[in-house]
Amino acid sequence: MAADRAGRPRGRRPSGEDTRAALLAAARAVFTERGFDGATVRGIAEPLAALIRSVAGHEAAARMMREFVGRVILGRFVRAVAPDRPEERAALCASQIIGLGMVRYVLKLEPLASAEPAVVVAAIAPTVQRYLTGPID
Repeated sequence: MAADRAGRPRGRRPSGEDTRAALLAAARAVFTERGFDGATVRGIAEPLAALIRSVAGHEAAARMMREFVGRVILGRFVRAVAPDRPEERAALCASQIIGLGMVRYVLKLEPLASAEPAVVVAAIAPTVQRYLTGPID
């Protein structure tokens, strides 16, 4: 890997742990900059857009995304609210959230890409709620 003027290596990170740390740092930066109430899903999704793009072709990125979504974003929350089958419910929620991120922030498919957050929430929330607490058989 080449080094930039500051002496830092450039190019792809050698391990998923470094990428995971970078993503967590990016999410923390959003919370630090805007506060918990000021942080938006869009703001947090933007540091994840590069990862979403790379998941399809890189197993290390896919593994890191599974860990990040499964443990950091959904894991604890789903276990706290799910009446049963928390792993299955978390995976269903992840499918909705990652799919939404892909369509809205990576593909930028209209009209979803430019829809107001309240419109997106109104459309997606009932499905996520069912995945969390409703019947999934």
